Amino acid sequence: MITITGPHYDKTRKRWYLYWTTPRKNPDGTIQLRPNGRPVLDRHRPPYPTRAEAATDKARIEAQYEQTGSGEFLFDRAAAADYESAAKILGEVPMVEAARFWRLHHPEQPKLTMAQLYPLFLEALLKRFKRETRHTRDLKSRVGIYVKTVANRYPETVTRKGILQYIEDLKVEPRTARNHKQSICRFFNWLVGKDYITTNPAGGIKKSDLAVGPGRALPSLSRTVRPRLGSPRDRATPVRGAC
Repeated sequence: MITITGPHYDKTRKRWYLYWTTPRKNPDGTIQLRPNGRPVLDRHRPPYPTRAEAATDKARIEAQYEQTGSGEFLFDRAAAADYESAAKILGEVPMVEAARFWRLHHPEQPKLTMAQLYPLFLEALLKRFKRETRHTRDLKSRVGIYVKTVANRYPETVTRKGILQYIEDLKVEPRTARNHKQSICRFFNWLVGKDYITTNPAGGIKKSDLAVGPGRALPSLSRTVRPRLGSPRDRATPVRGAC
């Protein structure tokens, strides 16, 4: 099953569009892979003159993929029976969780753990910024601390709930918690951009979602007082490109 987003509006072209990705295939039907073992993805972005037309076509495309999957498999009566049997065996366990667990232990191809991906992220930072800056040092430190807690896991198994719990366990001030969240979000954005994962589990986490210990929130203090209460490290340059 694919995930189609939209309708989105392109202000430049003044058109509505949908967006989704599919694995690119070789002439023999096999999936093309990158050097890192991840599939090569084709990005689809068809334009539409109106939002209504885009929404209608979205439903049609989703129905088509739901029926045929990758185009090589038809969800027929036998497949439906297998699905029902699997659902009975799982009981209250969601089918998605069972599929994620099975894929974790039966990967389609060799995958990289969080600990293996972290050095690649640092290389990308150095390549982009050309030199080490306070910004890159903050990213290196915050992401490095987080990666140690999930070193042997694959990125697609990391959840939003787990990230929130990690930040809560840090027991830090609100400003520091937000900086850690944004650094982690920046790391997962990089993973999405490199096709290691399809969605960012830290994306969309709001300030209000971050748990703050008793007495740590400073809602009533003026801007002139707050800076004197934080350490210089807490006031370090925040991560640009917040999620």
